[in-house]
Amino acid sequence: MKSAPRKKLRFSKCECRVIPSCHRTLTVSTVRLMFEGKMKSPLASILLLGLLSCTSDSADENLDPRCQSLCIIDEPSLDGAFDICSETSAALCKDECMIRIEAATSLCATCLLEDADYGLGPQFFDIDLCGNGTCEMTGREGSCTYPQGDSSAANDCKRQVYPRREVHCDTEYVSVLDCSAICQ
Repeated sequence: MKSAPRKKLRFSKCECRVIPSCHRTLTVSTVRLMFEGKMKSPLASILLLGLLSCTSDSADENLDPRCQSLCIIDEPSLDGAFDICSETSAALCKDECMIRIEAATSLCATCLLEDADYGLGPQFFDIDLCGNGTCEMTGREGSCTYPQGDSSAANDCKRQVYPRREVHCDTEYVSVLDCSAICQ
């Protein structure tokens, strides 16, 4: 018995929002599965379609450039090590920023965002203890030893004791009272 030929599906992505600060990517294949009734729960399909609204691939096209530059996720200097801000917290930063300056004049918006800071905040690391040709590094996930002066081995230790993880990052703004004279 000959089976029916498989249909070729083109996969493209769109940016979908459930709530302004919660970004999700939904593939067209998922939508097709919902419409073809191949998802296990028809009610889940209906609810998902009701909650999601697709926008263009460029979710930041209406984002004020000041908010865009504020809410950048800075990559740590070493791959696989150290904390990094999550995409969710960056999206929340953008949403909060846009709400903060929504009805403000350009000069007022600039004041409201002056000295704003998004990111991890200060990071503190233990000092490596070295002696007799070896160093010991202690971090969040334990400790590791490496030959003194071996930067490659030291980097491997950093990946071991400070492994990369996505964390929530906050945004700090100046008080709106600081801008009261400009934002009247």
